[in-house]
Amino acid sequence: MKSLTDIRNGTRIFLDTSILLYARWGISPACRALLKRCQGKAVQGVITPFTLADFCTSRMAQEAQAAGFTQEPTPLLDFAEDLADASEPPLPPGGLRFRSTLDLSRTPQIIRNLTIYADDTRALLSGELEIASVHPEDFLEALFLQKTHGLLTSHSLNVAIARRLGLNEIAAADPAFDSVQGLIVYHPQDFQATQ
Repeated sequence: MKSLTDIRNGTRIFLDTSILLYARWGISPACRALLKRCQGKAVQGVITPFTLADFCTSRMAQEAQAAGFTQEPTPLLDFAEDLADASEPPLPPGGLRFRSTLDLSRTPQIIRNLTIYADDTRALLSGELEIASVHPEDFLEALFLQKTHGLLTSHSLNVAIARRLGLNEIAAADPAFDSVQGLIVYHPQDFQATQ
């Protein structure tokens, strides 16, 4: 298994949403270090609009939960509270979670009261990451990748775009990319994501 520290200077690499989230949440110093390398232009990080949308939605849900707006979270990822950065919004008891039973799309009044997720998303847009464009043929390739590798839609679209751009290296905490042949996947080694 390749580590994020194995990424060579000068590499142009696709960054999965998990890297962005774990860097922002302070869960992975290795993810933060990789983003600092991207900011310093030692590594050229590439994301897609799908990555940006996933990041924005996940940060929105986490902010709503930290503010006490959500009810009975359903864990997709669960980390110990002591891994959180002190500058982050407080984590709910038991750790950090992506989703909750509260459907934020049905509660616009809650979304209107959230601000941190928007600031974080703006920071990504103004940063040193390249945002790749989406082409219609990417969806056709994504359907093939879903069938071949069992990937979720956002993962398959991101791999399709990365391939079109000639990128065969990806930084991800998510093990979903490990089964894609011809893709070199770098993982943070400083924490273990739960399934």
